[in-house]
Amino acid sequence: MGDFNSKPGGEVYRTFVGEENSGDPDLLVDSVEGGFGIDWILYRGDVNVNKYENVDYNVDGVYPSDHKPVVAEFEIRKK
Repeated sequence: MGDFNSKPGGEVYRTFVGEENSGDPDLLVDSVEGGFGIDWILYRGDVNVNKYENVDYNVDGVYPSDHKPVVAEFEIRKK
């Protein structure tokens, strides 16, 4: 994961996830299907994405970041 500041479908995103239906096992998967926003959490392997959230927390309209942080909860499947 990282602070990519790049939308899904762009060159940076495609570097990590490839083109649609590429089938390359070395590529990563976005934790939210279809991707959105400028930051994303990507993964690879046998996991479930249990929760994905763009955090909207603020105090009196002041946010802790220049944009909404992304949080994902994963469950690693046992083999």
